[in-house]
Amino acid sequence: MPKSLPTVPPRRNRPAAVPAAPSITSTAVPVLAYSTLEAARAMRVSESTIKRMIQRDELRSIKVGRRRLVPKQAIEELLAN
Repeated sequence: MPKSLPTVPPRRNRPAAVPAAPSITSTAVPVLAYSTLEAARAMRVSESTIKRMIQRDELRSIKVGRRRLVPKQAIEELLAN
């Protein structure tokens, strides 16, 4: 008589299914400023490069609370030069 495979107990604490993000139609808000990470991804450089550029005053940024934001216009100006 062949032996049957052992049964696997059900997983517990399985993460709940993530609901789909609501679709955004014509009410999308335009991006005015990026975080340092978002700016780095947009420019295809590392976040430390963005922070160095900010420190050297090569890239304009603003401080909002504890966050450092890079205005979209500052990135466009940098890339135009």
